[in-house]
Amino acid sequence: EVSKAGKWYFYDNGIRNAIIGNFNPLSIRQDVGPLWENYIISERIKANYNNGLGKEFYFWRTYDRQEIDLIEEASNSLMALEIKWGNKNPEAPGIFKEAYPNATFDVIKSKYENGLIDNVAFLESLSEKSDALSQLKTSQNELEIKKANIIYHSGKKLQEYIK
Repeated sequence: EVSKAGKWYFYDNGIRNAIIGNFNPLSIRQDVGPLWENYIISERIKANYNNGLGKEFYFWRTYDRQEIDLIEEASNSLMALEIKWGNKNPEAPGIFKEAYPNATFDVIKSKYENGLIDNVAFLESLSEKSDALSQLKTSQNELEIKKANIIYHSGKKLQEYIK
């Protein structure tokens, strides 16, 4: 993982557009994907702050240029988001899944911005989904620990339970 590199995002795409001097309509712009990515990330950060969620935000990339646009870390969950303007539906990089097996991964596509689904409700549902999956994995781990304790304290051999 690259630990010192970063990306710059703006809370307002208008500021970004002013800095690069481009106020052209989306239909003729070459940077629609980065605009969409900046918009989603800034809205996630604002929602986190406004709702007092206490999440941390990161960009993830390896030296061989595998990347994830946004990592949201809460106290008990890790959610990876890939943000796409087009119709691509990428999978999480294998090395990310190996390093963070309990993390959730979702792709945010432009159809949400285009009004097919309420953007705010969708973004909130991603957080709820991530929290629910994290709680499920925690419960499954706790169940396995309890089962192991029962087996250990029963005095029986492990092979008797495997049958």
